[in-house]
Amino acid sequence: MLKKIPTVSLPNYVVFSTLALLLGGCAMTGNGAFSSQSDTAPMKTVPSTSVEQSPEPPLPKAEESTPAQPAFVPPPPPTKPTYKALQYAAGDSELGSLPALEPGNKGKAVKNLQTLLAEAGFYRSPVDGIYAQQTQIAVRAVQKALDLPLKNRWRKNDWGKLLAYRGPDLPARSAEPNRVEVDLDRQLLYLIKADQIVAILPISSGNNQSYVDQYNKKVKAETPLGNYEIYRRLNGWREAYLGRMYRPWYFYQGYAVHGAQQVPPKPASHGCLRVTMWDADFLADELELGMPLHIWIDGGSIIEANQETETLLSKAE
Repeated sequence: MLKKIPTVSLPNYVVFSTLALLLGGCAMTGNGAFSSQSDTAPMKTVPSTSVEQSPEPPLPKAEESTPAQPAFVPPPPPTKPTYKALQYAAGDSELGSLPALEPGNKGKAVKNLQTLLAEAGFYRSPVDGIYAQQTQIAVRAVQKALDLPLKNRWRKNDWGKLLAYRGPDLPARSAEPNRVEVDLDRQLLYLIKADQIVAILPISSGNNQSYVDQYNKKVKAETPLGNYEIYRRLNGWREAYLGRMYRPWYFYQGYAVHGAQQVPPKPASHGCLRVTMWDADFLADELELGMPLHIWIDGGSIIEANQETETLLSKAE
């Protein structure tokens, strides 16, 4: 049976007294990725009392137990959640007068965009009216959610498209009001609390390319599809065989959701789920040990991790 997943109610919040008001880290690197810097202030620094030097994946300690790969369970049918459209006092007939925006822009129009993105769940940074790195990342997340071409700028017709957005189709899981859903097709992570979508984060997952692991074995950089639970977390930085991970949350063997200094808009990791540094700080206060985490493609399809996944995962590139 289909179940509607309610999301955060999005009240009317941007009221313009005149149409004139409407007109009012991650920097791009050479390879199209972002480096971790904030819009207006340095990223919050979280001290790490100890830095592990063990190779990835982490070997469980004697008192710890790494969860086994869960058996395949067909996902529940998708359901269209209730997602209230955002409104402008000026009305839809005047949306065409809202400006296009791009990195470097400042002012009332950028502040209105940031407020709109925050209310829709895409933006978690200060509403300061500066179109900088965090605003740019949020714009990319909207473009992924709406299946739009990925650009750094906000186009004039994007205002109306976001206002018309009614939220994603997500699998119905009535027994799991608090959970994480990961859509590898769109490269998005949905944080759900009390059956409400409270945040939509861009990610970068496994790129499905071959590499040599610490055991000198040739393997593929795949993100395992399936149903998991978060079983371990580390604060601060962790030095691993394949690179550094910031505030990782492990959900299966050495696979984790973690902050990274490079989070391209496409799959680029060795299998982990990369998020921006500031989103890693945000998740540090939101995720919990034991929280369910579901990774899927094609609107909820999953397969066993030990089954051949090359064809399916190539769709997420």
